Amino acid sequence: MKILMLADSMGRGGTERRLTELLKVLSAQKQYSIELVIFSDRIEFEELFELDITIHTFTRKTKKDFTPAIRLFKLCRKIKPDVVHSWGSMAIMFAIPAKVWYRPILINSIITDAPYQMTLRDQRLFRFKLSVPFSDIFLANSDAGLKAYSAPINRSKVIYNGFDFRRLNNLTPEDLVRRKWQLEDKKVVGMVGAFEPRKDYETFIRIASSVLSHRQDVVFIAVGGGSRLNEIKENVNPQIKDRMIFTGITTEVESIVQLFDIGILLSNRSVHGEGISNSIMEYMALRKPVLANDNGGNKEIIQNEKTGFIIMDNKVLNWVEKINYLLDNPDVAKRMGQAGFNRVKNYFHIDLMVETFTDLYSALNNGETSTFRLGSQKQI
Repeated sequence: MKILMLADSMGRGGTERRLTELLKVLSAQKQYSIELVIFSDRIEFEELFELDITIHTFTRKTKKDFTPAIRLFKLCRKIKPDVVHSWGSMAIMFAIPAKVWYRPILINSIITDAPYQMTLRDQRLFRFKLSVPFSDIFLANSDAGLKAYSAPINRSKVIYNGFDFRRLNNLTPEDLVRRKWQLEDKKVVGMVGAFEPRKDYETFIRIASSVLSHRQDVVFIAVGGGSRLNEIKENVNPQIKDRMIFTGITTEVESIVQLFDIGILLSNRSVHGEGISNSIMEYMALRKPVLANDNGGNKEIIQNEKTGFIIMDNKVLNWVEKINYLLDNPDVAKRMGQAGFNRVKNYFHIDLMVETFTDLYSALNNGETSTFRLGSQKQI
């Protein structure tokens, strides 16, 4: 079976990680012949070059340069793929001419979030709607995503993100991480996320200010970089700056998260709806209780009051109460953390994700798509 994968880029994002892990498995199986087209020269997963796949980079010189679509069309004419699987919204646009002319099965995997109140002025929704008549199967990483984009249920499937537990094999020892960030014996409340408008770091800072105003045993850590990092840092009250840590961009995310007593995710509903958050999966895989706002697919991975808490609004008081409760009841926090670990292990494991993808390809290869259940994901 010839599969042509399409990606807008291969930067260090969640979608790109999913694709990389899938390619590792597919490239080792003789029944698949895999080629990858990247519409960018950004390739940050170096392990791709070690796989038995052919990689093409079709870059654009300008935003209105449609040369990559022509090159993709010619490539399809040459290799005659059975399946074209697009992982990016720009890639799916470039794939449409080849789909019309050569009729491969077109899999559309561009739904990775669950935005609120989108209009056709939103490029994400506009491209998706254009792609609907040409796509044979739609894959999303959350039920919330399928609903947000109004994907055709009879052609849709949820395949949840998968966490690769091998990422936890070589963590930096906890004492060294504590020493590096001068944490001493403090309890740690942390959030992992880019400092971009889609993450609500303003509320995170207000929560931290409230907790730190009456507790001396806690440190708040924000892990990540982004365009708003300096702006957010400047808004921190000088009285608590010594207990607010901003790591910036780091390759040691999991090593830092292992120190968390509580993992937080605050997303900005006005500009972003979560799919299945990689940050939440990391927290749970490292046995941390999770606090997150009611956003997109968060309720599909977090079991409220079992693996953490879904906070229904952004009222600081509600967040502070839950944080204090977990800090003051470490046995409850530990129990929630273990329940979260079990949930990721059983339902959000990388092997399960890859197996579901390969089941789909096998069904397509054998002409047995009726045996592969499409439709909205049953809650787990």
